[in-house]
Amino acid sequence: MTFDDNIIIGKSVFDGPGVINKLKENKTVINHYIVAVDVSGKNLEIYPTLQFMNDHMWDRNIKVVGIFRRNDEAVEFISDLCEQSVKKFGEVDLVRMLPYYVREDE
Repeated sequence: MTFDDNIIIGKSVFDGPGVINKLKENKTVINHYIVAVDVSGKNLEIYPTLQFMNDHMWDRNIKVVGIFRRNDEAVEFISDLCEQSVKKFGEVDLVRMLPYYVREDE
């Protein structure tokens, strides 16, 4: 597991850097969801952080691009990313859109 330099932290996450540090140290984080680029490098997946209590998950070749407190926040992030991708590229390419992502509420 690696972490994107420009990781998106959901508004309801109280201590984003603390959550990131716990994950980097392979410590258990509960009640959070991560959005990560899958092993193919072409898609995004949502994982509940409790899945990482299972040791083999730490060895997965995924890149964390977002941390959210609620699943619906993670889904909303991906939905926003889809819309922005279509506007920018004329197609849905979530991984390509990540560097250009802008929060709709900013």
